[in-house]
Amino acid sequence: MGLRSVDPVKVMAKMDAALRGSSSDISPEAKRAVKLRIPQRFGIRFEDFTLAEKNRGISLRLMKYFKDIDYPYMINTKSNILSDPEYIAQLGDHTAVHVTLITLDEKIAKDIEPGAPTCAERLKSIELLAEQTTVVPRIEPFMVGINSDPVALTEYAGILRDMGITLTTWDTYSYSANNATIAKNFESVGYNWERMFEMTTEYQPVGSIMLEGAMSIFRKEGISCNTFDFGCVPLNEMDICCSTDKVKGFENYNRYNILSASRFIIKRGTTPTTFRDFVKWAGEYWLSDSIKEDVKGLWKSMSDDPWSVDYVQGIRMVGMDSDGMPVFNFQKENDYRNSIRKRLMEM
Repeated sequence: MGLRSVDPVKVMAKMDAALRGSSSDISPEAKRAVKLRIPQRFGIRFEDFTLAEKNRGISLRLMKYFKDIDYPYMINTKSNILSDPEYIAQLGDHTAVHVTLITLDEKIAKDIEPGAPTCAERLKSIELLAEQTTVVPRIEPFMVGINSDPVALTEYAGILRDMGITLTTWDTYSYSANNATIAKNFESVGYNWERMFEMTTEYQPVGSIMLEGAMSIFRKEGISCNTFDFGCVPLNEMDICCSTDKVKGFENYNRYNILSASRFIIKRGTTPTTFRDFVKWAGEYWLSDSIKEDVKGLWKSMSDDPWSVDYVQGIRMVGMDSDGMPVFNFQKENDYRNSIRKRLMEM
């Protein structure tokens, strides 16, 4: 779901039409999201701020447009182009920039992210951007055995602390990014793909436990850590896993996802929570019946999906409702990972 075009004029025309509520050729979900002023995002699985962007200014035009209409948005990037004066001038209290920086080890970064700016360059960019807008170093993916060294993480946390950076966002390696080509790329530069994937992702609770330990290092330095990893969701300090709760306009964040459902259950504590309770809470922020059905499917998947509700530490099924849907509650001490953690410590 999104506005996908390399022509900024077309994107702006679609945005204008959606904001007016008039017909346009974007999906009903995207149209409704714009009408509700749900924040937009540049770059999820790709990089917008490349040399081509520097030469053509496509994203720059959109940034100027969003500034003019005071529309909130977030940027995911590894680039340092955003710290150039013409780009940084478009940022403000309605924006957030996530700079992916999974490690400060230049060798690891060069091996895994060839062609990206160096760690030092990205740290400088973070420092400059933080003077203008909300900046969130993005430690995604966290990979056991690759960027999980406690000593290196402690150094990283200390540098961010000294820079005055107070927010980070994290996640483990994506289960959907398991393919032979990526595995060969890791192995070609000397990294044990199979070991990393098995410990981080295939056996999700282990990756979750390790991620919790890594984030605790940053939390000790006063840095907020938020994640989409379901095992660690109760530890999030913000409702939005992207650490953007306090950004202007982000109060209209999307609530139609399974992470928001999990947070809703957590906040209700020991009170039994049904899917109908969640639907009522989400209210107008349901963008379509099809999305609602997707979330409903995850609600009842029961450990059969990487994003099942019962993967969240402390959430347990306590019954079934009249619709045949699981009913959950939250008790922090009921962490299913504790027995796994104990076995790991005994090995």
